[in-house]
Amino acid sequence: MSRIKRDNPGTEVGLGLKERLFSSIKNLFFNILALSAGAGFVGLGLIYSPVSGTFSGIVPLAKKLAIYGLGISGTLISFVFIIILQRRNSESSLVKSLILRFTNWLKTRTKRNGDLIPVINKAEPLSSGLPSLNILPLPPAGEAAILEGRTGIGYARQINTAFRRVGLIQNEDTINVISTESGPVAARITIELPDGLRLTRLQNMTRDLSAAFGVSSLQVTTGRKAGTAALIIPHRTRLKVYLRPVLEKEEFQEFFQKAELPLVVGVDDVGSPVLTDLVKVRHLLVAGATGAGKSWFLNEVLVTLITSKSPDDLKFVLVDPKKVELRPYHGMPHTIKVATEVKDAVDALKMLVQEMDRRYKIFEEIGAKNIQQYRMKVSGKDSLMPYIVGVIDELADLMVQAKKEVEPLIQRLAQLARAAGIHLIVATQRPSVDVITGVIKANLPSRIAFRMVSEVDYRTALGFDPKTDLGGSGDGLALLEGSPGLQRFQSPGVGGNEQEGDEAIERLVNFWSAKKGYDQEVIPDTKIMFHKEEHSEIFNVTENSNPDLVELPSLFDITDQNEIKTNPGQIDDLYKIKKVLAESWVEQGGAEAQIKRAPSTRILRTVIGIKQNKLMDLVQQLVEEGWLEPPESQRMSYKIIATEEMVNAFWDEED
Repeated sequence: MSRIKRDNPGTEVGLGLKERLFSSIKNLFFNILALSAGAGFVGLGLIYSPVSGTFSGIVPLAKKLAIYGLGISGTLISFVFIIILQRRNSESSLVKSLILRFTNWLKTRTKRNGDLIPVINKAEPLSSGLPSLNILPLPPAGEAAILEGRTGIGYARQINTAFRRVGLIQNEDTINVISTESGPVAARITIELPDGLRLTRLQNMTRDLSAAFGVSSLQVTTGRKAGTAALIIPHRTRLKVYLRPVLEKEEFQEFFQKAELPLVVGVDDVGSPVLTDLVKVRHLLVAGATGAGKSWFLNEVLVTLITSKSPDDLKFVLVDPKKVELRPYHGMPHTIKVATEVKDAVDALKMLVQEMDRRYKIFEEIGAKNIQQYRMKVSGKDSLMPYIVGVIDELADLMVQAKKEVEPLIQRLAQLARAAGIHLIVATQRPSVDVITGVIKANLPSRIAFRMVSEVDYRTALGFDPKTDLGGSGDGLALLEGSPGLQRFQSPGVGGNEQEGDEAIERLVNFWSAKKGYDQEVIPDTKIMFHKEEHSEIFNVTENSNPDLVELPSLFDITDQNEIKTNPGQIDDLYKIKKVLAESWVEQGGAEAQIKRAPSTRILRTVIGIKQNKLMDLVQQLVEEGWLEPPESQRMSYKIIATEEMVNAFWDEED
């Protein structure tokens, strides 16, 4: 299960402080009430006591004491009654408003001082041998000051007015604001849902609420407690998020110690890091229109990996059809292959498939199921077998020119390469059904979506319409395998602009190139450390070579004999089964029907004309692709669980 950090330590500290501060103010309030009332009654006693006749000068003082004492106590008692009568209207409560302001200010001070949210030493790398985070730029001091001053209280004060304007509550009703939090891009206002107001109704009113608040869009999500909802309202002035402060946070440092390939997805609405492990989510599909933040995201992902892993631990295979988007990484010691032409891109994917098959043969020989077990068995050296991340910057160009070759290669890698330590990050700015086909989407369940042109594109990329208007410039949605629900985030930039980011990447290249053994422009991964005793039976060790080094096939050795062959007959049979399933899907009511059953295996075997064993292999493949679900019992047939997008994509491919 991927780990996404949602908890804001500052929030928990702030809420605790608010409760303690409210208790202190309450005690002070009742102490003042008791003292003032006591003073008033003492004054009255002195006025009417026999002492006043003996000491006439004490009467004026006693009158003042009675007037002020009883006046203050009466005012405080009236104030208590007002609070009781308006206890549901927190924004009109002066005490709570002052407490809210003070605790939000206190949270920003503790964040800045680092007392409650410690960060790693900025001069130190994440681990020994890695580059210092000083290589990456920091945000301007002015932006940091603006961020500290944001509290979200202004939006909290508009809650009742906005809700009345759109008809969610009546004039006499009020909404209780539980807490406010603020980040670089948006404010999170947590409210208590009154009786009769459902979360779904609130979510359906987001456009009307956006107009009532005077913002371009807002998002409504479930709160952290039962019976609450959170309104995520964007600030009118959005601050840029930089990568370095995120890497310096304690949350990322702790996550870095546990994750194999740590990724910074971004920060959430209140500035907390959204983190995941590429090993856990397997692969990523990234979609977004031009200028939405797709390249911004890819850059910070690659820089995070380069900052976290050495070239011995991690290799890149880059497919860059535009020739410019990934250019800064072409000379990176981590990079073992760069493909800028379609033919080279196909060869690069074939190379990854061959490397995957080679690694599985090694795993079989030593009894390991995956790369993690392999590393444990082979002396524990991380350099024995590096992770490989294949990055495709623009899938659309490959699918237009070489769909028949590219699609099965991506499918096979997506299905099998994870255990071999090979992961894909596939990006496109044209998420149409002819680019993100049903086969690709079924095998890339973890997806990142930035602003797109139409709702159809959102449905193609995510599988549904998120009903959220993204603002562009890195404003995105994450649907990660193993994580519940959709997470909105702001992708950080390596720098404030493209030039600043490229300069930081160049410094990273210089750092790794200056280290011994990493000075080549591209390192052909032809030698990997092995122990001769354990692997001499697998590889031929030459007499003149280092006994701990063995010659492995070059990752670039692509020959006609090693090309990936596909079985045309098997593809035709799979196509026939999908056609039968697509027709059954339509006949049984399509998307409106909750349960749709596939024809029995006996009928499928008769219609397609294949043997039972081959049919079951194809059925299992359809289960993995997301077309079918195994039955609950042997008497039932398989369920058709293909989405409407998958079926439509199949008919489009047939046309």
